[in-house]
Amino acid sequence: MTSDRASWGALAQSDPVIRKRDADGGVEPSISTNVSSARTDDELGVKLQQNQDKLVWTMFGSSWCHHCHELFPSVYEISKRFPQQEFVVAQMDYMDHAVKGIKYTPTFRLYKKGRRMDEFVGTDAQRVEDHVWLWSDSNAGSH
Repeated sequence: MTSDRASWGALAQSDPVIRKRDADGGVEPSISTNVSSARTDDELGVKLQQNQDKLVWTMFGSSWCHHCHELFPSVYEISKRFPQQEFVVAQMDYMDHAVKGIKYTPTFRLYKKGRRMDEFVGTDAQRVEDHVWLWSDSNAGSH
């Protein structure tokens, strides 16, 4: 990458302070307790499988997407307000299957029990928070 900006997905891949051990003892990229990254279809599949009992928001973006870089700090702050939900930053440059149908970045997809429940595109942090809130336990009666 020729950009001097660190890739938003690469942060979790490279910083040993924010990495945690997975169940097999390997290092799993983790940005916080409920935010992690996935670079491949397999990594995303594992995260969805591990979080069957939670809502999993996946932000599909790319290392070249400036909008994704700019939005990530807001998504991180939103994740702190909704700790019962999982957030995955998916580096779609390396994915084939999971990104089918995605035309724009960032694209957000919500998974529940491995099934896609919601999808939207955009860079408006308030819209992201609104979707997360709508699906949250505090608004459970609406879905």
